[in-house]
Amino acid sequence: MKCNRATKEHCYSQLRDDQLLASIVSETSAQYLLEKYGNLKEVFLNTYQQELEQIPGIGKTKAFQLKAIAELVFRIIQGEQKTKIFVRSPKDIMDLVSDMQLLRVEQFRVMYFNTKNRLLHMETITQGTINATVITPREIFSPAVRLLASSVALIHNHRRKKMFIS
Repeated sequence: MKCNRATKEHCYSQLRDDQLLASIVSETSAQYLLEKYGNLKEVFLNTYQQELEQIPGIGKTKAFQLKAIAELVFRIIQGEQKTKIFVRSPKDIMDLVSDMQLLRVEQFRVMYFNTKNRLLHMETITQGTINATVITPREIFSPAVRLLASSVALIHNHRRKKMFIS
């Protein structure tokens, strides 16, 4: 489906992934990216800028734009999560950190809560390698004391396709 000037605002949701991606890069590059990586999530969130620069027709500018779009998505997700959030179950925590399943490296985050389980702050304490991350108790509890948090949730990811509560 092609968008014309009169309908451009309303037609993006009707485009296939390759067509939507072709609005940013060439059709040939869009097809190549989807063939190589399988889907838009992989193209935007599980690639490195240098990796994208090596693809014919992409180059440094388009690679930067693709990674900038990925960063915008992350910020939109995080912005939606920064309103007053109350946690009632482990599933609520899983929903808040669902972006961690997209990460290529292990990460350790801490959520700080008040007495009513309202999220005061969420912080990435450390980012490790593909399969390890190192932290100290001071990194976790110093912010808890400063924020006057009554409880904390410690969250880390493993590079698996599916997230689970441990």
